Amino acid sequence: MRERRRFRPRTIDGLESRLVLNGGGLIAPVAAGQLTITARTGATQAVVDQVNLAFDSFKTDYLQAQGAYLANSSAPNAPTAFNNYVTQRVELLAAQLTRIFAHVPGSLDRLQTSTPGGPIVLQSFLRTRINGFGRASLLVSLVGRRGVGTGALPPQGTTGTTATLYTDQAITAIETARATSLNSVGFLYSRSFQKHR
Repeated sequence: MRERRRFRPRTIDGLESRLVLNGGGLIAPVAAGQLTITARTGATQAVVDQVNLAFDSFKTDYLQAQGAYLANSSAPNAPTAFNNYVTQRVELLAAQLTRIFAHVPGSLDRLQTSTPGGPIVLQSFLRTRINGFGRASLLVSLVGRRGVGTGALPPQGTTGTTATLYTDQAITAIETARATSLNSVGFLYSRSFQKHR
């Protein structure tokens, strides 16, 4: 009769190298890195550069206007003027992004499902992420909703560290909208929107 043996695990000093069956090359370990949705072609990079330029301009304009507002926030119409300026500047950013995204394949395609932003991919994106009244919109993040809050607009008389917090909140909202826009460029070039209609 055969003797029964029990499995007794031992400490493994290192993993053995494995060979790939086609050519005998070693398998390299998986390296974690930044997720790239699509390869950066000349057209993709041009769109990314234009989106970054539009957001850089927007951020510069917003911070200059906020500085002027904080310096003269005791003026009677300063909050209304600043609110109107930010609203109009967000609309200009949306118009710039429309011009940029209109050249990206798939941005003018119709969505088969109904969305609150509209029936076209670009329209839906802009209304939900840039100039619409949804919670994730840049406009709402900066200006707030009527009767619900002021977003990142500092109240009259804000100074010191409180003003810095409002500035940081605004910069975070702007950079979030920038990242969302850049991700959308990648999704459009990889045709991800068409796969999930």
